[in-house]
Amino acid sequence: PPNGWGDFGHDEEKRSCKGKCRRAKCSFVTLDSSGRCTSWEQCTPSADKGSIYVWKNCKSATTATTTPVDDHSNTFAGATDISVGVVTHGVLHSNSDVDTFKVDLTTGWYRFEAEGHAAMGVYDSSGEELLVDDYYYYTDESWLPLEIEEAGVYYIRVVAWGASVLDPPYPYTVLIKEIPDDHGDTMGVATKLELGIEMPGAINRRWDSDYFRIRLCKGVYKLSTDLPAHELMALKEQSHGNVTVNVYDSDGKTIGANNDVQPFAVIIAPTLLFEAPKCGIYYVEVWGTWYSRPVYTVKVEAFVPQPDDHGDSMSNATDIEAPVAIPGALQFPGDVDWFRVNLQAGDYKFRSHAAVVVSVYDQDGTQLFEEDEEYYYYYTPYGFSEESQVFLYHLTAGIYFIEISEYLEFTAASYNLNVEEIVDDHGDSAETSTAIRVDVPMRGEIDFPGDVDYFCSSLSSGTYMFETDIPVHNFLLSAAKETTHGGTTITVFDSDGEQLGFDDDAGSDGGLESRLQLEIEADGEYCIEVAGFNVFSLPAYDVVVKSVVA
Repeated sequence: PPNGWGDFGHDEEKRSCKGKCRRAKCSFVTLDSSGRCTSWEQCTPSADKGSIYVWKNCKSATTATTTPVDDHSNTFAGATDISVGVVTHGVLHSNSDVDTFKVDLTTGWYRFEAEGHAAMGVYDSSGEELLVDDYYYYTDESWLPLEIEEAGVYYIRVVAWGASVLDPPYPYTVLIKEIPDDHGDTMGVATKLELGIEMPGAINRRWDSDYFRIRLCKGVYKLSTDLPAHELMALKEQSHGNVTVNVYDSDGKTIGANNDVQPFAVIIAPTLLFEAPKCGIYYVEVWGTWYSRPVYTVKVEAFVPQPDDHGDSMSNATDIEAPVAIPGALQFPGDVDWFRVNLQAGDYKFRSHAAVVVSVYDQDGTQLFEEDEEYYYYYTPYGFSEESQVFLYHLTAGIYFIEISEYLEFTAASYNLNVEEIVDDHGDSAETSTAIRVDVPMRGEIDFPGDVDYFCSSLSSGTYMFETDIPVHNFLLSAAKETTHGGTTITVFDSDGEQLGFDDDAGSDGGLESRLQLEIEADGEYCIEVAGFNVFSLPAYDVVVKSVVA
């Protein structure tokens, strides 16, 4: 358009003057006499986007377009001169187009950025490759931190990385920034940190570490971090990823560490409780994981625990009765909580609802281990879950003890201990199956490892869709903990027990749910087996049989 692409990018959604949205994939250049995309039409400005342009008079082209002029050379010999701190624009006119740039750099750390579906490489004056990146982990940009050890001429090579997703041309920008280091990278140049005072910092490049020194006396302390904009991933200058924290004594010995990295890169600002064994100087290290460059704050303060909520041994364990849901908290390093329960004979499930370790003992103090064939024992967070579950089968009546302890590196953790008898909601065979009607969903749950649920229905000949739906299918959300632990599989059998079909993950969520379409050739009884994807999968689900109308 006359004033450039603005905020839209070359393949974003455009809004016409009539308020209707459409995809626009026209070229930058004016085409020949065929009349295709010959001019721009300016729409009424909108409050949020300003003036918006759309192609008018677009129709099928019958002759070739004009060849675009290459804005930057394809070779280092003709590379475009650029400067540090100045944004340079470019366009890759085809999937094979290459743009090169030349820059004079002094020694120090620099960040090479390319935004707009561009892959970038940095080369020295002889053309030797120094570093290449296709895109920054959390964004659509290429982001290369590099230490320049010798002043001189360096080259940048830009190519398209979005060829399999988008159509050319690919507009992009290139920017080189000097990377200031706000805090020292070693104990020897650590920044002084005051007790109870929040200190800002930033991980400015890959492998950057920020060190802080603080004088502490003997006691327990809480180290906390915060990512001011960690919930807004689009704010590239505010937060990218999570941080990790380590605490060292004056000799460099690690006395605490925590990164709070949850499954699938959920971003968490870590908190750590640690004990200073004596008065002296201690060091805090804050660093980012491989692709992280967050802005953060760090603070160390004295920790004053609340009165211990549960006993620390079998002798003073808290008495509970099953079924029960009882809250608790591990408040300081080494804290453990014990519970005493009198159980009737049967099968039981012990669940923590938090990332803590659950251990179960008999009345003689013997721990019940996973190696025993009678048990399925997930005493630490497992699979899709951030909690621990213990499944104990064929328990005899008697007294049992439950210990809640820290999981790996200590983090203050609140939990909610559940102890309940395992009840199977649906039968495990065709003989004990639950009847299901066509087009009427049925709720179910894989109640324990190895559990399967059977549903049977009388079907007339025709086409049917057999599928499961997991009500909260995003297991990264904390709300999903109560309803989702992994995915389902679905198997369909005829009345003779012959398998007609199987599916694992063809459901609408693209991973956890199952979907299977079958042609039923004869009237009769058909059964559906719903199971967990593996031994770690214990999902709640809805199963349904749908009649498919041709």
